[in-house]
Amino acid sequence: MLKPLTPSRDTSTVHMILVDYGRRNLAYPETQAIFTEANAVEEIESGAHDKVLAIHAFNVSEGFARDVTEDIARLLFARWEPSERPNMCMCDLFEKSGLDWVGSMREAREEAAEVARHERGFAPVLATHV
Repeated sequence: MLKPLTPSRDTSTVHMILVDYGRRNLAYPETQAIFTEANAVEEIESGAHDKVLAIHAFNVSEGFARDVTEDIARLLFARWEPSERPNMCMCDLFEKSGLDWVGSMREAREEAAEVARHERGFAPVLATHV
């Protein structure tokens, strides 16, 4: 009888980031044995990679592998603070996934400006028609 390649107690899902290093040089950078969804999010948020092409998740014990790029992009978008500019990798992932990060930043700036006007005692000017 053949011994399984993975220990039966290891049921974790591993995430791997496919990075474009330019000139047709694509690679999965070295990763930890257990590289979770949270690890992938942290690496992208930190700016560890310039151009992420895809994020793949696989679990040998459960027999699946799938592209989770959009899932990770949505997680990043939910954690991202619109008052701060996202790094280029995050921008690319947001755009690939159809997430409107530019509109969110614009809304955050407008909201901050309105709060600042209110705090300084300026009331919004309402147009009146005579």
